Amino acid sequence: MTNLITPAVLTIELNVTCPNCENYFDLFELDDGRLNDDGYLIKSACPDGYWTESHEKFEEVVNCPECKKEVHISGINW
Repeated sequence: MTNLITPAVLTIELNVTCPNCENYFDLFELDDGRLNDDGYLIKSACPDGYWTESHEKFEEVVNCPECKKEVHISGINW
């Protein structure tokens, strides 16, 4: 019997529900180069060190991909 080897897949999502239209979307999927330039979003969500403090301080403003209104995000629950 041959041992089959396969890699694991790490999936990271940062989901938000728009308070205006209830659209549920992933910040990593937004077509907003600003958020994903140089790993900005992943560094903000998963920084070196103790995440809880960083998650409490996380703030971002994005436009909802559905209704296009501003969504003010404060904190990350996990």
